[in-house]
Amino acid sequence: MDGQWKFNWVIDPEDRPATFNNLTKNLSEWDNIKVPIYREVKGYVILIYVNHQYGFADYKSMIADDMELVDKY
Repeated sequence: MDGQWKFNWVIDPEDRPATFNNLTKNLSEWDNIKVPIYREVKGYVILIYVNHQYGFADYKSMIADDMELVDKY
């Protein structure tokens, strides 16, 4: 999965193109992006920075060498 891909970003899932897999669909208005890439760094969504792991992550895996584990539960 690399190279130039057609990309169409919508905020609301209801606005997604339902016929994107139609081979006759005109995709000329879609953006071209180089894959692999994070769509966040290309301006498609708002970047979110956190200083802790995501809730679904294994909390015992440190994300930095200078962190220490503090169990609150």
